[in-house]
Amino acid sequence: MEIDNVAKVVHEMAQMFEKSYWMIWTEYTHPAISEKFKFEEVSECLDYMYPDREDI
Repeated sequence: MEIDNVAKVVHEMAQMFEKSYWMIWTEYTHPAISEKFKFEEVSECLDYMYPDREDI
């Protein structure tokens, strides 16, 4: 499992459910993923992958 794949799923779910990345992370992320990656790490990846995104 790579962090960029996790970030992509978080981004897609945020768009689908119209929720913030943080809400997606806290409400929907499996514990095995949140144990491997911290939200701050995924957030940095999201900022890099989607620099023009708008926060919901």
